Amino acid sequence: HPNVVENICRVASKGTSYGMPTQLETKLAKLAISMAQNIDKIRFDSDDGIFTGLISVSVKNQTILNRLVSKLLKLKGIDKVLRE
Repeated sequence: HPNVVENICRVASKGTSYGMPTQLETKLAKLAISMAQNIDKIRFDSDDGIFTGLISVSVKNQTILNRLVSKLLKLKGIDKVLRE
């Protein structure tokens, strides 16, 4: 179907992933591991050329969490960090 082919070409032109982590994903994971007591989950995904990541961590206190968020925001390529 022409619409399917058009959308595949549009998304593929923004880049592809072959299951290997990017440099940014590796930096994020290392930073989170270095600051968190327990990491429950680290997941990276992209949708229509937009990179998203989910890091679920357990930390000892609010200060450590705030430092982690601050360091994440300083990494080149990170636009925002949301906390739930």
